[in-house]
Amino acid sequence: MKVNQRFATDASAEEEGVWVEIGEGAALKIARFGNKRHEQVLDRLRKPYRNILRTGGEIPKDRAEAIVIEAMAEALLLDWRGLEDDDGKAIAHDKETAIGLLTELKDFRNQVAAIAMEAETYRASALEAAAKNSKSGSGGRSGSGTRPAS
Repeated sequence: MKVNQRFATDASAEEEGVWVEIGEGAALKIARFGNKRHEQVLDRLRKPYRNILRTGGEIPKDRAEAIVIEAMAEALLLDWRGLEDDDGKAIAHDKETAIGLLTELKDFRNQVAAIAMEAETYRASALEAAAKNSKSGSGGRSGSGTRPAS
């Protein structure tokens, strides 16, 4: 087995995100779960609870969920295209809108998390193949390195 080909990921893609198609012309730009920025955001948001955590306590469940969602909106779900509201109007990407969608739509949040945690999304060999497909006329896919959701 060629270990690098099988396991090497693109560190830049993990931090900067990759576009992942999610269907019906929509795509999400998602950074890898646990990337440096994600860890920094989580540390910042958990800071008010450090003393509680040091003494073996837990962050209240509602606050813990809000922290996870805010960190996802700030450091994982970096952009989107093709998302529309129920009236067909385009939804512009910003942190507050991302927090709202991730809070209200549990399955959307779960899909973002699953993509962000999937190593294959950031696999160097897969990103190279996607870029080659994109350059050779990939049947209308836009953006270099756009991958379908797993």
